[in-house]
Amino acid sequence: MGAKTYFIMLQGSKKTLLSLIVDILPEARVLWAGTGDWMVDAPWFIPPTSPTMWDLALVLETAHDTLHVSNMLQAYATQVTPTQWKPTKEDDKKAENMDPANEPRGVQEVMKHNWHKVFNVYGLLRYTLRVVRIMTWLLLCIVRRNLFQPFYMINLLKFRDGPGEDTYNEYRDAAGKMLMAKGGYMAFIGNMKAAGPKSWDEVMVVAYKSRWQFFRMALLTPTYWPLAWLRDEALSDGMLYATSPCLEDPI
Repeated sequence: MGAKTYFIMLQGSKKTLLSLIVDILPEARVLWAGTGDWMVDAPWFIPPTSPTMWDLALVLETAHDTLHVSNMLQAYATQVTPTQWKPTKEDDKKAENMDPANEPRGVQEVMKHNWHKVFNVYGLLRYTLRVVRIMTWLLLCIVRRNLFQPFYMINLLKFRDGPGEDTYNEYRDAAGKMLMAKGGYMAFIGNMKAAGPKSWDEVMVVAYKSRWQFFRMALLTPTYWPLAWLRDEALSDGMLYATSPCLEDPI
C-alpha cells in the first residue's frame, strides 16, 4: 500500500501539539512543518488574530488509510496529491534578469484586465486592507527581530471557474522566477483531494530567505504589482499564512 500525503493545520498548546506528533502519528514521515506567525492575506472580514490562524502546519506521509486527529485539538486535515513546479535550465539562467513585462502576458495586458478591480470600492478596500496587514506584520517583525530570518508562506488557493487555474499558473511562472532570483523556492505544492472546513483546490508552501524579501517584493517592486492583480484574477478565494520553520532539514 502506497504512502499518502496529508496537509494538516492544528491549533493547540505547543506541548499538546508535540505529544500529538509523537503519539498519534506513528510511522509518519514529516516532510515539512512550520509554526504559525501571521495571517498575511485573507477575506477582508477575517482579522489577522482570528481563530482561523493556526499554531502548527504539517505536510506528512503515512501509510495509514485515514488520519485521526485528537478531538483535543482544532484541526484542518486533508489528503493532497504532490505536484511540482520546476522551471527549465534556460529559465534558471535568466531568472536574475527576469522582468514580468517580458512574459507572454505582459504587464500592460495584466493592468488592462485588472484596472477595474483596483479602481472600484471593493478593490480599493481589499488592496488597502492587504497593505495594512502587511505593514502591521512588518512592524511586528521589527519588534520580534526576525525581519531577516527565513520563513515559509502557506498559500491556500481556490481557483475561479474556467481559466482560473491556467491564469494562476501564468502568475506562478512569472512570480516564481522573481522569487528564485532572490534565493526563494517552492517547497511544496499539492492538489487537494478531500474537503475540510473550507474547500480548497491547491496548497502551496513557498520558502523565502527572509521576511524582508517578501516585503520588498510585495511592497517595493512595481513589476510585481500587476502580477498580484493577475493572482486575484485567477482566484475566487485564497489565504496566506506566514510560518516559521521548525525542521532542521526542510524539503
